[in-house]
Amino acid sequence: MNESGSIAWQVAEVLESDGGKVRLRFTRPEFCQRCRSGNGCGAGVFGALFSRRNAEVLMPSELEFVSGQWVRVGISTGTLLLTAIAVYGLPVAGFAAGALPAHWWIEAPHWRDLFSLIGGIVLAVLAWQFGRSIVRFGRRPHIEPLSCGNNATKSSID
Repeated sequence: MNESGSIAWQVAEVLESDGGKVRLRFTRPEFCQRCRSGNGCGAGVFGALFSRRNAEVLMPSELEFVSGQWVRVGISTGTLLLTAIAVYGLPVAGFAAGALPAHWWIEAPHWRDLFSLIGGIVLAVLAWQFGRSIVRFGRRPHIEPLSCGNNATKSSID
């Protein structure tokens, strides 16, 4: 079930690891050899357009890692798709569902636009919050060490 073909992987650096949690820094994909040679997925090109900062995330982990160690973090492609739909698709659908009734039922153009906007924003925010609650209950990501050495140890020793 954990075959690498059905999991989307991203490389990260361990900042700290303590008590079943690990803080990771996800760098831009510019250090990826495929991106440097021009054969990458294109994420480096789009990533360079937006954020210049590296993302830091605190994640649960059964393994303990050493600060500075490189790991790969994987999420199943199905979970990634459902997360994208919950975070991006639901608010758009909520906005449309909130805006359309007022647009159809109110005849005065000024009031129609105002109530369409208000209804759309309200339902988009509610859908966004619902989507976030779905994402919180999602599956845990897989975190694996990239180094050949045995730098990761089980945090619960029997």
